[in-house]
Amino acid sequence: MNAQWKIGDVMGAFVVEAPAGHAIRSIQAQSICLGLLALFLTMGLGLFAYYHHARQSAISAQETVFRRLGQAIEAMETGFAVRGHDRKLVLSNRAHRWWREHDPKRDTPSEFDAHGRDNREELEVEGRWIEKYEAQTDSGDSVEIISDISERIRGQQALAESEARYRTVLEVSPVGIIVHDGGRVVFANSASAAVFGAESAEKLIGTNMVNYFPPEDLKFVGVGNTAPEMIEDAELTEGLLRKLDGTEIEVARAVALMTWDERPSTLVVVRDISRAQAGRARITSEPEGSRSSERGKVGFSGDHESRNPDANERCYRIDERPQRNRTDRRAT
Repeated sequence: MNAQWKIGDVMGAFVVEAPAGHAIRSIQAQSICLGLLALFLTMGLGLFAYYHHARQSAISAQETVFRRLGQAIEAMETGFAVRGHDRKLVLSNRAHRWWREHDPKRDTPSEFDAHGRDNREELEVEGRWIEKYEAQTDSGDSVEIISDISERIRGQQALAESEARYRTVLEVSPVGIIVHDGGRVVFANSASAAVFGAESAEKLIGTNMVNYFPPEDLKFVGVGNTAPEMIEDAELTEGLLRKLDGTEIEVARAVALMTWDERPSTLVVVRDISRAQAGRARITSEPEGSRSSERGKVGFSGDHESRNPDANERCYRIDERPQRNRTDRRAT
């Protein structure tokens, strides 16, 4: 027979009789349930505390990033602003506020079409040049960026003035000067018109250098596949030039690489030496005595070049060194 035991409350109100084994198992089950409940509660509280701490850390880190980003945008020399869907200003940094204060009439947002687009314009404000760039985002907001381009504008103006002076020097040069881009003439001065037999320098613009020089001489004027390496150590050469009327004359030529209208081009200097060549030929054919007497007839009237071919030779002969082709130079 199972053992019996009695449990009475402090008041002795009632007495419960139960088998001892059943009571113990019941108490154990309750203890286990209470322990599991306490464990789950502890784990839940721990997870909640961890999540809360992580969330606060993330929020703090995000706030730090946004604060630093805001400080960086505020310190930018470039104006920066954001407009919302209603085209009202949402964000504006110091440089953008300066622009709005000094030119409020131009502080008007751009109207974008249904597909959105970018707008860019250059404005002058208080003696400074600025570039205003506006773009629409996918969310419908718009971003404005204002940059100070005063230095760039002044540089462009100085470059334009320098190029104008350079072109003036080329234009008034007494020798013919041609600038070509891959063989197509893009510039010709007034003196070149006389050398090529053109009515004006404009008649040469757009023509091709292959029309004026023999095929074997094109490399000496910067035309052809071998032109760049020929130009590296180019020196004065002599050869034939075919004028617009078809006649051929002897010319001295030299080339140099340059940039013209922001494109790599070739500058060619040409000078008519046909009269000098004729003078040298006559000097060679005349006896020494007659050559000396001819020198004594030079005066201040008449054609100086025809009276004094020796002086004509000194005038036109730019390089007294013997002319050699590129192959001979490389061989030496």
